[in-house]
Amino acid sequence: MPEPKPGETRHLPGCDPTRLCTLPHLAARKATGNILRDSGIQVIELRAGIIIGSGSAAFEVMRDIVCNLPIITTPVWVRSQSCPIALTTMIDYLVALLEFSVTGSPIFDAKGPEAISYEEQMRRFARIINKRIAIIKMPLLTPRISAMWLTVVTSVPKPIAAALIEGLKHNLNPKGNDIAAHITLPLLTFEQAVETALSEESDVVKNDIWGFDSDAVARWHKDYGYYPKQAGYAVETDASAQDLWRNIQKVGGDEGYFFGDALWTLRAIWMQPLVGTR
Repeated sequence: MPEPKPGETRHLPGCDPTRLCTLPHLAARKATGNILRDSGIQVIELRAGIIIGSGSAAFEVMRDIVCNLPIITTPVWVRSQSCPIALTTMIDYLVALLEFSVTGSPIFDAKGPEAISYEEQMRRFARIINKRIAIIKMPLLTPRISAMWLTVVTSVPKPIAAALIEGLKHNLNPKGNDIAAHITLPLLTFEQAVETALSEESDVVKNDIWGFDSDAVARWHKDYGYYPKQAGYAVETDASAQDLWRNIQKVGGDEGYFFGDALWTLRAIWMQPLVGTR
């Protein structure tokens, strides 16, 4: 099947656009809007597909995959289209809506200037960071297998990654009430949106949410995802929260790690610079 032309909307074989809202994460978004509107308070709903910026699951998965894998295996659905929009543009729309005079509780769609497949977005992202990648589409790669594989590659939590993969089965080009028809803002191209997101990442960790820990800011690296990897172990202790946090901050320093100091040293000194592992 040939790649769609820029701006062209094409439904993939076997993908029924009327079933989009049967996807749990999309149905949940729609239900949330309906519940808020049913409250009797005016609600303005702004819908978007892929948002390019720190914290966007689709963007973080893309960044983690492209930055860490020279060969990328994907489901065939990766060629489905969306209209990615810059996070900065979404924020500008939300701020403008605070002063926007409207009756009722309308629903607006927000989109970027062109329709692009997720595959093409990965290729463009790679060019921006000067990375060579190969993308291999595998027809037998199911959403469940893809989600399990993503948990190894990306720091995005598995439920979010699974929902994203499921959404790739469908084109997500908005056709509703375009917010651009009511509020005029300059729209960033995909390249501009990515470059803006990458250039502003250092500012993200220095704000009031992230910037409370100077050591964490010092360790920040542009290839690290917005989402932390999650691992856990439970133990009861009489130590105070302050004492526990003080000990946690020592991990990896002069006192080493809880286990396998030699392996962690090997990783830090040799593996990370050589192959780019995180």
